[in-house]
Amino acid sequence: MGEILNDVILDIRVNSRIVREPMSFSVNADDIVTLGPRAMAAADKAALLRQRSAEKHFRPDAHGFKGDGLAIHRLGCFTEIAFALWVALPWTAYLETLPRGNKPPDVGDDFQVRGSVRSDAPLRSHKSDSDSERFVRATWNPDDPEFVHFHGWVYGREAKVNWVERPKDRSCYERSVFWLARMETIPELKIPLYPYTPAEFFGEWKR
Repeated sequence: MGEILNDVILDIRVNSRIVREPMSFSVNADDIVTLGPRAMAAADKAALLRQRSAEKHFRPDAHGFKGDGLAIHRLGCFTEIAFALWVALPWTAYLETLPRGNKPPDVGDDFQVRGSVRSDAPLRSHKSDSDSERFVRATWNPDDPEFVHFHGWVYGREAKVNWVERPKDRSCYERSVFWLARMETIPELKIPLYPYTPAEFFGEWKR
């Protein structure tokens, strides 16, 4: 099965606004999404906004993480936008103020995308994660930023099976990529067939 370039209009959540932007992507039989230039630019832009907001609000890294915050935001944004394009659902790109309680969905109403730079890394989840949301595991390499490989998914309650103790608040649940449901079992998963209109605005995101 070859790759077919898809030109789409993606709904992007930016604070309380929805920005509609044209971009392209393709997906192959191995569940690898290839992002077009505009999709990669949008992911980079959202990652930078997230990092600047975290620094502005002195927001600590989640779950004890200590490292390159921008690199982690890029990992999240690239894997999230790739999934959003594939399922043709809105992507939560940037929120200046994070709501209290559970983290808002990355994509659509109930999808959380968990990325790693290692293809063999497990899907990691935490006690605060929703049991009813769907968690998707993806791999992304910053040296080849246009490619995002998806491994499968589970509901939050199914991800919480193996608690691993780690120092400095890094403890979490882990589920092997070999025990995830196949991507093709996600009902929303499809190749979107939205019309592509070059005149669609690709304006600056207003905060």
